Amino acid sequence: MVVNKLKPPAAVSTASWLSGRQTVVPDSSCAMTITTELAYQKWSSFSKGSLERVTNPVLNCYCRQNPELRIPPYDTKEKEICQDWSYEENFKVGRIVGGTFAVIILNQLILMVYEVLVAWERHCTVTEVAQSQLLKLFLSQFVNTGMLVLLVNAELKEIPAWFVPFRVLQIGTGKYDDFNGEWYVAIGSGICLTIFIQVFSTTVPPLVKSFCVQPILARFFGRSQVIQDRMDKIYTLPDWNISLRLAQTLNVMFVITMYSSGLPILYFVGFVYCIVAFWMDKWCLLHGSSKPPAFNQSIIKTTLHLFPLAAFLHTIVACWTFGNQRLFPSPWSRLLPLAEMIFGMDEQTYNETIEAYLNANEEVKSLTQGKYFRARTVDFARDGCWLLLLIFLVFCAYYLIYWVLKIFLKPFVAPFMFAVKDCCCKKNKHAGDTTLEWKDCVRKSNFAAMSFHVCLLQVVVPFLCIVVAFLSISC
Repeated sequence: MVVNKLKPPAAVSTASWLSGRQTVVPDSSCAMTITTELAYQKWSSFSKGSLERVTNPVLNCYCRQNPELRIPPYDTKEKEICQDWSYEENFKVGRIVGGTFAVIILNQLILMVYEVLVAWERHCTVTEVAQSQLLKLFLSQFVNTGMLVLLVNAELKEIPAWFVPFRVLQIGTGKYDDFNGEWYVAIGSGICLTIFIQVFSTTVPPLVKSFCVQPILARFFGRSQVIQDRMDKIYTLPDWNISLRLAQTLNVMFVITMYSSGLPILYFVGFVYCIVAFWMDKWCLLHGSSKPPAFNQSIIKTTLHLFPLAAFLHTIVACWTFGNQRLFPSPWSRLLPLAEMIFGMDEQTYNETIEAYLNANEEVKSLTQGKYFRARTVDFARDGCWLLLLIFLVFCAYYLIYWVLKIFLKPFVAPFMFAVKDCCCKKNKHAGDTTLEWKDCVRKSNFAAMSFHVCLLQVVVPFLCIVVAFLSISC
């Protein structure tokens, strides 16, 4: 006798389950028309305040097919059927909008806090001040905008109870243990809305401050002043905050790059942001700001050095998204043996782990979630993301070598670099260039060090590609 697995097991609360090796999902397209009589019969079978009046597929489809029933007052039979469902849907929309504005407000509070903290650091140049502000503002805004929204809504069952920071920040207390259709509707739409609002919330305020607030303040407070110093402060245009604008732009670009694999609409939002930010920043800098101080190139170099990290995050999220067989089913690629070797799980164990986890109850899931996540990393070897797996491995190798050289081998390499700098200065002095200062020598040696990292990347990447291609062909 064959067990019917086309209906979900009683213990399963997820949106899909397995029937053998086939993933079964409930029909959410609502293609069949639901009559009022059928919906009322289903609605009457549930008690008042029951969660089934919100989650039942029949009632859900009926209310979606009649969107006019969502508008209060609920004084008719048809609207009464959709009352609980409407409250829940309106609450979801309100939560998305409220979370979006909360992120924007918190980013502004972070800006004010870091302006005070950076002043306490007592930097010697305006470039060092701007660079310190840039890193702090970017990291805090990116964590607030792109990372917390993912971690807070994630369902992490294996977090120990003694790990207080995660409990305080509500990290891992969500209901999504993987990317699915519901995650993209509830969380992905909120991310898109947040970034779209930041297209204007980060570019319009400097213009308003320069062309609206500053003239009004000058008109009201300028007439009563007779001291030149105070008059200058009132009528001088606002400063152009380059560190803030770079941090905001980096935040938008990082979030777009990180989540764009599953939310391609973010590419269009990024295109709009680049156009709006370019023209508004240009107009504000040239016509609405005071003359900025003389910054050097360190700020822009710091910004450019962060972009490879955005590409690395993109490969991780893209591999996790395109390897999800419930969203993008695809067969195994030739890189499966390589993924089995790297992640330590063979194909048979993978199949058993995925099937057991999707059909398990909550208690069993809490014990096997770590193994399920490790099984999901094997999905990186699918046909839908094998190229991303290669790029991911190249990034891992590059950052591993880079940080080993920077952290562990720096005490051994530093004396040789000092000797190179000293030889550089002596060579220039013997050549008759007596005007060359130590800072210029350091700058030249730093350029040589940067060239070394570029050469290292040029050597590592082809070598890894050859090794991976050889392993793929041999397998």
